[in-house]
Amino acid sequence: MPVLAFLAIVLVSLCLPASTAAQTAAPGKITAAFASGLVAGHGDVGASLGATIAADLTSRVSLEGRGIYLGRGRGADALDLHASLLVDLTPPRRATPYLVAGAGLYRAHFDLDTQANLLLRDRGGMMAGPIPGGATFGGMFGTPGAGPGGMFGAGRMPAFYADRVSGIRMGQDGRWGMHGFTDPSVSLGGGLRFDLTDHLVVRPDVRALVIVGGGMTHTVTTATVGIGYRF
Repeated sequence: MPVLAFLAIVLVSLCLPASTAAQTAAPGKITAAFASGLVAGHGDVGASLGATIAADLTSRVSLEGRGIYLGRGRGADALDLHASLLVDLTPPRRATPYLVAGAGLYRAHFDLDTQANLLLRDRGGMMAGPIPGGATFGGMFGTPGAGPGGMFGAGRMPAFYADRVSGIRMGQDGRWGMHGFTDPSVSLGGGLRFDLTDHLVVRPDVRALVIVGGGMTHTVTTATVGIGYRF
């Protein structure tokens, strides 16, 4: 669906008249914007909020820095910090489609005490419940003298992270606490830049973020609308 939506906005933009202000825009312009929207991945949809700043290197290529907070559901959130190149697909117009590719860091946080993240697994199936005190996160549990009764581990946490928390021990206060992961990431996507005036810009944007860590990858999709000012 993001690909189809992007193709649609490209076709629409090609039918719109060119903007005289955009055609005369010179390299060196700076655009600062606030962006908000949605993030989806691992079956969850959350809200996002952040900011971007982009410098025009040429009339069709810009260098962008982006920092965006991603709500990943109950007990989970993330911060995406990215540097990207934006390449216009057409000469400057009132509505100009572009492609974007970049790299950066993705910092994810999980509250391991939240039931959205913890799940008790017994031999008969799965059920939400507390984790036995003193055990490590991800392991066996059972009744003393009766042998192991099953396994416990992550509930809604993506396997990309759940497979990397084995061995975390419960604190002395009886809580697992908040744990974070920082991994490199790359992004690919596109959008449409609307030049409403010489200075006011609106930019819908869709990107796939591929996070790499522990020999695995995890992908989330962001869809944002940015409102910016060009200096």
